[in-house]
Amino acid sequence: MAIAALIVSLLGAGWLAVVFGHIARWQCRTRPQRGSGIALAALILGYIALPFNILFFIAIVSSGN
Repeated sequence: MAIAALIVSLLGAGWLAVVFGHIARWQCRTRPQRGSGIALAALILGYIALPFNILFFIAIVSSGN
């Protein structure tokens, strides 16, 4: 899940990266898995991309036909 979160965050889907990143961090805490650092990187990138996603969505909605 951490790899998926990182890939999604690099693609710019901030909200999805945040969700996947939190799930991956939870899995790393509850199961003997590695990847907590990758999940953290995805969370950071996702939270950075999130305001841009919101502004993009507002621009699309406000320019409507």
